[in-house]
Amino acid sequence: MKIELATVALFAGLVAAPALAAGVSYTSAQVSSGQSVYQRNCASCHGGSLEGTNDAPALSGSFFVDYWTGKSVADLYNYMHDFMPPTAPSSLEEAQYAALAAYVLSENGFTGEDAALDPAGDLEAQIIGE
Repeated sequence: MKIELATVALFAGLVAAPALAAGVSYTSAQVSSGQSVYQRNCASCHGGSLEGTNDAPALSGSFFVDYWTGKSVADLYNYMHDFMPPTAPSSLEEAQYAALAAYVLSENGFTGEDAALDPAGDLEAQIIGE
């Protein structure tokens, strides 16, 4: 009886939960491109392996994961676009920022659909870590 009640309660919770996007989407080509863009434009501050330095925070590991989980891909993309690199914000092409987001998400284990991360798409619906 206890198992049946627990199963019913679990099922009821799943059915009643609001629908969120099924994570993120990006392609392997974007990840590869993003790694190149990162090495050219970000590594000097954030470190060659996203580990962070005295000048900039880590873009990998628990700091990144804890901060960005539950936020949208739009939040990440817009932050990078509007503030990075600090000496020339918004200086990269939209596709480069999308590739950077794909690379950083991939390196942190956030996986999802094999569909392009499109800055013109609905990035608000893509929730990191959901």
